[in-house]
Amino acid sequence: MDFDTAYIVSGGNPTSSTGVQLHRIDLNTGAATWIGWIPHTAGLRAIDNDDSGRLFGVFGGDDTTPAQIFEISTTDASLTFLADAARALLYSLAFPLPGLPADRDILTAYSSDDGVTWSASAPLNGNAVGDSGGDSDPQIATDGTTWIAIWKILDVASPEVPGATESLFTGNDDDLLYARSFDAGVTWSYPEALNSNAFEERQGRRYNPGDDRAPQLATDGTVWIAVWSSWDTLATFVSPVRDQVGDDWDIHFARSVDAGASWSDPTWLNTDAKTDRTSTEADADTRPQIVTDGTTWIVAWLHPGPTTQDLDIRVARSTDGGLTWTDPEWLNTNAATDDGDDTNQVLTTDGQGNWIAIWQTRSSL
Repeated sequence: MDFDTAYIVSGGNPTSSTGVQLHRIDLNTGAATWIGWIPHTAGLRAIDNDDSGRLFGVFGGDDTTPAQIFEISTTDASLTFLADAARALLYSLAFPLPGLPADRDILTAYSSDDGVTWSASAPLNGNAVGDSGGDSDPQIATDGTTWIAIWKILDVASPEVPGATESLFTGNDDDLLYARSFDAGVTWSYPEALNSNAFEERQGRRYNPGDDRAPQLATDGTVWIAVWSSWDTLATFVSPVRDQVGDDWDIHFARSVDAGASWSDPTWLNTDAKTDRTSTEADADTRPQIVTDGTTWIVAWLHPGPTTQDLDIRVARSTDGGLTWTDPEWLNTNAATDDGDDTNQVLTTDGQGNWIAIWQTRSSL
């Protein structure tokens, strides 16, 4: 990788249709060399280079039109089309597709014949070329018309500003992104932050790492609810206030009533979030799962047991579309006496009032 060279764009707003100019910067001398106009008017979303020095750009894209990935010539700024930045089967990509930088991204494939055949794999996250962090833990849900994918990202360098050490998108911590499809996964909107405090967490990380992980998503056809585990205290970032709001992992959630066009601000789902932290910081609420039958919503997650501190499973219910939640209760009734971790919980329902939970245990039976 060439550590002596950087590329910058100038001459217009990168997200406008006026076009931009590409320059090469010698990092030893500071000298700038004009390369040329980037011949694309759809708006430059992101620009980044890989370890071999190849330069990539993501252009255009909205809720109905996919962004496009191009390789940008470092000789004359000409463009070579690589792929649409979208295409609903999701999985994390721990290795690069041809033409993509070597970081973890989200891939998708779609089928329109009941899974008999599948489309070619393609990046779902439209910033796949421009980002430099790890995208992982994808989840997807649909109401039959809208498809929403959510995932975790650690974006450690800005896709908007070459050479930046922190992302202007989600900050230098784990956050959640989402994208929507209205054509059964053929195209996807450009990723946006689901947790509305994604940027604020970066500013407050002196007292709060702000990591958001393990997202899950469900819908009843009208309400959408995303749940995840978070270290964010949801405090204002003034004075050391963390002990007042519970500086440990808790379960957060956000709701949408407009098919993901907007999301409520994150808040706690476990009602003891402000008080469950112990001096050992062992009371971590993690790995939630959410299921609904259209009327009742149930979230199950991991939490240290009440006496033995092995991992057990807690649940909370909502019957008003996630506006309020019951206090947590133990799902595994032997939580106070068992001696092994209970993990990997899975819930399902038949919609007739019957619910079944299964999980993995290391307890002696």
